[in-house]
Amino acid sequence: MKILYVLVLFLTLDQTNVYSQNEWYWQNPYPQGNRLRSVHFTDMNTGWTAGFNGTILKTTDKGTSWETQISGTSANLNSIQFKNYNTGWTVGDSGIILRTTNSGANWIKQVSGTSDPLNAVYFTDINTGWAVGYSGKILKSTDGGVTWIPQISGTTNWLRSVCFTNNNTGWIASGTSVLKTTNGGTQWISYPSGFSFDLFGVYFSDNNTGWVTGSSQILKSTNGGLNWVSQSVSGAFGLASPQFINNNTGWIVSSYYDLIFKTTNGGDNWISYPGGSSGGLNSVCFVDGNNGFAAGNFGTFVRTSDGGTSWTEPNESFADYYLYSVKFADQNTGWAVGYDDNISTSYILKTTNGGTNWNRQYSNSNKPLHSVFFTDQNSGWAVGHTGTIISTTNSGANWISYPSGTSANLESVFFVDNNTGWIAGQSGTILKTTNGGTNWNFNTSGTNYFLMSIFFIDSNTGWFAGDGGIMRKTTNSGADWTFIPTNTTTSLLSTYFTDSNTGWAVGGNGKIIKSTNGGQIWTDQSAGTNNYLSSVYFANNNNGWISGYGGVILKTTNAGVNWINQNSGSNNNLFSVFSFDGNVAWVVGEGATILRTSFGNQKKLELKTEIEGLYDPNTNLMTPDTIKVFLRGASTPYPVLDSSVSYPDSNGNATYYFNSISNNSGFYIQLKHRNSLETWSGSQLSFSNDQLNYDFTDNSFKAYGNNMKQEGSVWTLYSGDIIKNGFIDIGDLVAVSNDATELVSGYVNTDVNGDNYTDLNDILIVYGNSRDYIRMITPLFQP
Repeated sequence: MKILYVLVLFLTLDQTNVYSQNEWYWQNPYPQGNRLRSVHFTDMNTGWTAGFNGTILKTTDKGTSWETQISGTSANLNSIQFKNYNTGWTVGDSGIILRTTNSGANWIKQVSGTSDPLNAVYFTDINTGWAVGYSGKILKSTDGGVTWIPQISGTTNWLRSVCFTNNNTGWIASGTSVLKTTNGGTQWISYPSGFSFDLFGVYFSDNNTGWVTGSSQILKSTNGGLNWVSQSVSGAFGLASPQFINNNTGWIVSSYYDLIFKTTNGGDNWISYPGGSSGGLNSVCFVDGNNGFAAGNFGTFVRTSDGGTSWTEPNESFADYYLYSVKFADQNTGWAVGYDDNISTSYILKTTNGGTNWNRQYSNSNKPLHSVFFTDQNSGWAVGHTGTIISTTNSGANWISYPSGTSANLESVFFVDNNTGWIAGQSGTILKTTNGGTNWNFNTSGTNYFLMSIFFIDSNTGWFAGDGGIMRKTTNSGADWTFIPTNTTTSLLSTYFTDSNTGWAVGGNGKIIKSTNGGQIWTDQSAGTNNYLSSVYFANNNNGWISGYGGVILKTTNAGVNWINQNSGSNNNLFSVFSFDGNVAWVVGEGATILRTSFGNQKKLELKTEIEGLYDPNTNLMTPDTIKVFLRGASTPYPVLDSSVSYPDSNGNATYYFNSISNNSGFYIQLKHRNSLETWSGSQLSFSNDQLNYDFTDNSFKAYGNNMKQEGSVWTLYSGDIIKNGFIDIGDLVAVSNDATELVSGYVNTDVNGDNYTDLNDILIVYGNSRDYIRMITPLFQP
């Protein structure tokens, strides 16, 4: 019998994670830390999330690893939906509607006809769908999202969620009411919920039975939304994203707390379960009664396989914490400090490989830490709330508290050597030590302003800055402080000097000022933003960085004559920036954000690979095709550290470039190709002097588990994993046979040998490997 299901996946060169040298890369949380507003899975393996700053991520392994997809926008994306493996939509702020027909390899912007934010999208089939948003906006498409026609909602309420049970009958959460249509949106009728809170989510399991959520309430209707009855739920707030798999079993998440609520009796009883993360959750998606996924703030992603009783983070990162300060002792060794509001304790992270991996360190302090400073790899200090001072002499293995003599909040610490240092803080507090922090003495600052930053160029000359534009200077090691006019009342949050004359200070409302005479005269520089600027750092007189709120990162290469707004990839608030030489830099911020950039420090991987179906042993040549390379961590859960894409030549050679990996940091190479079996390197590898050469083709042990096929004298990647489930099996054989029957041609997944035709030759390759039970072998996936 002819197979009706036809799988035709047209692919183009995927630019996913091909980075320019000017970009910033997530080191924590990983793979990213932007707020995720929506998650959708088409099966228990394959799913997408969408969120702030144009974020779209895709996974094919239940969220263990993620690929960043290029959205082409920095607008916040609020909702994502797929109707099958290939066809999906996402909507967001500024009227953004994006559509894909190739599983997200390309996202194409559609004309929405509005610049208003769109909050939700829902398609009943691959043609018919709705998008809803600000000020009563309703749009409908009947051609798969290519064109959108406005519908009359009859309201100016924020429309936050939409659900349809068929092409005619649907509901929208509209303020304190629910809009309903029974004619595909030609007419919408408003039904009051009977409650005073705004509704965030709506879901109907059939034409009669549905639920809406809002604030701390859940309402249920059994007559199609005409009437609503409150359901009891305790400990809930910010309830959103209701989803049911039938009239009895459903889930709701809390966008404020790490909680997921489940019912098995239609909502008569709701039981709360910890979400397994530290961040609030915004969206939940179940593909069956057991397997579900949720996404939320600061890149949080969790999954369950037991119906929601227990949830785990497949890629556990430090998240939902505030990192206020970052400092490196050398290119590899650094610290970031802050506060974990969930368990009321200070937070200290350390890296020894340039930020590729961060490990938690502990102190006996439970106060927020605001500033950290190291003079070498061993000697460091951190300060914070209510006079907190901690110090280490062994690289952070032990942190010891020292009395400060004050309960004032301490904001900034600076040392000129292992003995001499100063601290600035609340109410004009200045402290000084000359014995490495064992004892601290008060200096008279001459002000009661909150001091935010202190900086010394040597043991005598220093400056502090703070609220109200206050700045003072000392030339006698802090014994006296002299008032300096800054000509601003804007709070100054950070100051930095490259020598005794040249310095900068930054603060509120995009304020940047510069001095070339030791601070006696300050002149404004243009930031190009009104955001708060939190931190400034210069590697030399020309090359400097500024971090700020809303993901702002500014860079100058001409002493601040021009400040260029960098693409940070985030709109999280950033609190601290550090750089060595103007090439490598780090910033930290809310949500435990750690970003890194590298200018001129790319790592180069020279890689040789051959693919079974594309390789001809008679000519020893291969039909070129795109290969993605991921660098995976050396130990469980083997996180993705970096990734790149290239196009090997006919000899299988290609160069891949990486930016967020350090020399001597261990990793596995993971290869992905559109219809070949995922393959990992046979052992852990590392870059040396920014270079690595690796040849998969000269021996089977170059692949993990010796999992390659010999063609003549060359070892090749197995071909035929069409549906990308880690097996070459009957599913792949069905797909290629179906396309061969339909005489499919072109650049499609089922063309295994690369001749642009799906035919018997492709069937034979897939059949041979499926007969031999060929499957993926990796550290995560072993027979």
